[in-house]
Amino acid sequence: MKGCQIYKFSGAFYLKAAAFTVAGWVMINLIFGNSPLGGHYYIPVVLLIYLLVQLTYKVDLRKDALHIKRFGMGAKVSFENLHKVEEENGTIGLHVQDGRQYNIPLSRFTRQDQKQLSDQLNELWAVARSDMPVEKDRSDSDIPDYLAKEEAKKRVVEMLGSGVPKKEVFEQLKDRGIRDNKLAMMIASVPDELLCILHEGKNNILVIVYSLLAILAIWGTYMTAPDNIRTFSLVILIVTNLLFIWGFFSFKLIAYNVFIFLSLVTIPKDAVAVIAANDIPGMVGIGLSVLVLAYVWFIRSRLYPDIGFIGVKKDKAGQYQFSE
Repeated sequence: MKGCQIYKFSGAFYLKAAAFTVAGWVMINLIFGNSPLGGHYYIPVVLLIYLLVQLTYKVDLRKDALHIKRFGMGAKVSFENLHKVEEENGTIGLHVQDGRQYNIPLSRFTRQDQKQLSDQLNELWAVARSDMPVEKDRSDSDIPDYLAKEEAKKRVVEMLGSGVPKKEVFEQLKDRGIRDNKLAMMIASVPDELLCILHEGKNNILVIVYSLLAILAIWGTYMTAPDNIRTFSLVILIVTNLLFIWGFFSFKLIAYNVFIFLSLVTIPKDAVAVIAANDIPGMVGIGLSVLVLAYVWFIRSRLYPDIGFIGVKKDKAGQYQFSE
C-alpha cells in the first residue's frame, strides 16, 4: 500500500482560527482604547502567519512507519515499535513500546482525510504487528556502579534514543550515585522530537504572544522609567525576555518552569495591589497574565507529560509515574 499525505484542513479549523483572531483583535483594541474593530491590523497578519505555519504540517503514512513533517523537518514512528493504536476525542493515540505516547489531532483535517488516515494507519500497523520480532532482553551489566551527573545524563539520552522505556531506564540507573528525584527529572526532561513537532503550532502561538507582550513591556519601561535607571532596566528586561523567547522557541523545559514559578510568585502580589487601587487596566493586565500562565502550563503538559506541579509525577504508591 502506498503512503498518503494528509494535509487538507477542514472548514471548522479555519472558522475556529478566525473566531480566536477576531476575539483577540477586539480584546487588544479595547485594552488600548480603540474601537472594537479599529486599531492596527497586526492580529490578522499573525493569523495569516499561523495558518501558513499550520499548512506545513503533514502526516505521511508509509509501509514501515508514520512520518510527521513540518518546516521540512520530520520525525518517524516505526510500526514495529507500536504496541497500541487508539482513536479517541478527535485524536489518534500512538502508544510506543518505549513508554511514549503521541497524539495526532484529527479535528484539523477533513472528514474524508480523517477516515483515510485512520483506516490506513490501522491496516499498516496490523501488518507490521504480525511481523514483529521477539524483543531481546536488555542488560544493564555494562553500567558502572557509580555514575557522575554528566555520565548519567548521557546514559539517559542514549537509552531513551535506543527505545528503552522510561521506567526501565529509571530502574537500570537508580542507586548508582544519582538521587532518585534527580534521575527521574533527567528522564522526564529529555525533549521528545515528535511531541515538539506535533505541538509546534501551539508553541509558536506562545512565542508570538509572549514576544508582543515583551515589546509592550519594554516600550512601557522606556516611557515611564526614571532616567537614572532607564538604561539598566531596559537591558535587564530585554535580556530576560530574549532568554524566555529563545527557551520557548527551543522547547527548553527550564524556560516553562521558570516562567510558571515567577508568574505564581508575582501575579498574586500584583493582583492585590491593582484591586486595592481599583485599577481597571491593571486588572485587565492581571487577567492576561493569568491566561498566559495557563497557556504556558498547557504547552508544558503537552511537551513534557511526565512533569507535574513540582517535579516528576508520582502514583498513589509514591512511585514515579512515567508516561506509557
